[in-house]
Amino acid sequence: MDHYTITKDGRLLKREVEVPFHGMLNFYTYTDDNMWFEYEAKFTDGRLIEIRPMSIYRNGARGLREAFYPPSDPPAALETTPPSAGSRD
Repeated sequence: MDHYTITKDGRLLKREVEVPFHGMLNFYTYTDDNMWFEYEAKFTDGRLIEIRPMSIYRNGARGLREAFYPPSDPPAALETTPPSAGSRD
């Protein structure tokens, strides 16, 4: 696995050398308490345009994952009912 750095001004570096990346890049980081964070970053002409979280989880005992993001039960979509014939809706 390669190690990269995204600088404060949005440049992508590999071993202190700027990488002229263009496209979507998924990357991961983790903490000492086994929390894993996955992100998706968008680069245009070598500059970071957008970054967003994709998932956050903890590796538990016996390899079981405890997910924190995205939520396991997303809210249900609202159902829309077409107006009945003759109504003013």
